[in-house]
Amino acid sequence: MKSFHYQSCSKQLEKSIRRSLGMHLFRVRQSKRLEAKKVCNDLNLKPKILDYIEIGKGNTRWNYIQQLMEYYKVQINFDLDLRHKQ
Repeated sequence: MKSFHYQSCSKQLEKSIRRSLGMHLFRVRQSKRLEAKKVCNDLNLKPKILDYIEIGKGNTRWNYIQQLMEYYKVQINFDLDLRHKQ
């Protein structure tokens, strides 16, 4: 899968990271042509949890992120730019 760039407009770092990570995991799932229902069944996840992860909402547990990354066989790298544009 090609790399992509997503820049959240949120001024809160945590939200920015969650949204970027969720967007990336969603794109990985789509590129592998996996249905959300199959991923949830295979990982024993509630569909709501996968949805929240992919849209970057809520306080997601890192073990869910790790499960998804292992399932998709991906590694995700982040470059954080902590300078705020005003």
